[in-house]
Amino acid sequence: MNAIILAAGRGTRMGHITHDKPKCLLKVDEKTILQHQIDTLNECGIYNITAVVGFKADMIEDFCKKHSWKINYIYNTVYDRSDNLYSLLLAREHFGDGFICLNSDVVFRTRILEGLLRYDDGEITVVTAQKRQYNEDDMKVKLNGRNNAIETINKTMKLDDADAVFIGISKFSKKGASNLVINFNKKDEIKNTLLGLGYQKLIDNGYIVSTFDIHNQRWTEIDFEDELMDARKVKW
Repeated sequence: MNAIILAAGRGTRMGHITHDKPKCLLKVDEKTILQHQIDTLNECGIYNITAVVGFKADMIEDFCKKHSWKINYIYNTVYDRSDNLYSLLLAREHFGDGFICLNSDVVFRTRILEGLLRYDDGEITVVTAQKRQYNEDDMKVKLNGRNNAIETINKTMKLDDADAVFIGISKFSKKGASNLVINFNKKDEIKNTLLGLGYQKLIDNGYIVSTFDIHNQRWTEIDFEDELMDARKVKW
């Protein structure tokens, strides 16, 4: 199993905090977000890791070199006018026989990844979590009511209709990865498409996108300064 970390974006919603530093290099509990992710992947036996980089790519490379991590790099040269589905497809040569996909701004407990790796219920599986309250920025998920597959995934869903949120972690089997490439073979057409909306297109085309719900296990996605401050209060 390979891993692909999507770390090309600038993180503009963090304001001055990410003015001269990639968001994945911000510290949470004495480790950078990137270090949390790579340590967790290694703990789960995943060492073939590819990072899709763009903004301040040299800082990410220097940080990984300092830790002696052997990382494959893919460069998104249009990171400032593209989104994470485009970044993922740039790394298609590293999909292998299946892979874990991580947004570079999510911190999570190791047992979440351990559970996802054991979970075998689909060609594409996204990790979801239920929240007490959903907000406009969440990538919200509505289940189809028959099984754990997704019916709708987007940010514009009415808050009362949401069953869960996509937390930014996915798993692809070899066939699932192939289906992704087949449906999005022209990368320029999806430059500004969020990964979650790419999943919606797959669903609309008849593919099943399953969910792995983590219930009350700890995770956080860091999009805003207050989320970073909250994450730093937790022992990860």
